[in-house]
Amino acid sequence: MDISKILKPGQQINLDCETMNKIWNSNIFDIQNENILIVSPMEKMSYITVSIGTSITIIAALEAGMYKIPAKVIENRREPFVIVLKPSGEISPIQRRQFFRLKKPDVSVKYKLIRLPDDYHSKELKDAEVTDISGSGIAITTPLEKDMKPEMRIKLQINIPTTNTIINAIGKIIRCIEQKDRDLKVCLHFIAIEKRDRDRIIGYLFQEQAKRERRRR
Repeated sequence: MDISKILKPGQQINLDCETMNKIWNSNIFDIQNENILIVSPMEKMSYITVSIGTSITIIAALEAGMYKIPAKVIENRREPFVIVLKPSGEISPIQRRQFFRLKKPDVSVKYKLIRLPDDYHSKELKDAEVTDISGSGIAITTPLEKDMKPEMRIKLQINIPTTNTIINAIGKIIRCIEQKDRDLKVCLHFIAIEKRDRDRIIGYLFQEQAKRERRRR
């Protein structure tokens, strides 16, 4: 598959560097003669330099699914600070994003049940626990609200602390499951969310998945 069909300038991606035991969020700066220029990630307010020859896997999200691209570092540039990567293997699909769901994520959420049109703009939001999250929806646990039922809309404000990201979305209730402690598990499908925000969620999911898999090794 052609690299230019997967990666575009400005696109958010993840970089998985197994030899350094690091996963970084970054962006595509440019594609030049099949080389991939990545905006250098930052740690502790400094740009990261990666040794020439280091293997890095690029993880990218598209509407059709997720792809990984093996590459090697061939150059570190300044002004602008970019890492130049050369693909070193075949592009391969990982998993269609609508099926990838992360349980017990480090994510918080505030919500507002939409009963009236003005509720879309309300700032009076309640806290809820996030049970799991994917690129297509989220499950939250809330105190029991008797009028909460399938097909209703909920305003969501999702906070991803690891990337300092706040995402606003509207979800439609798919099902409600009453818990033993009288709380309610509410499963929602995103019906209004910016594409860039969906991609931010996807990037976070794969970053967390890679971390968890490494801890199991």
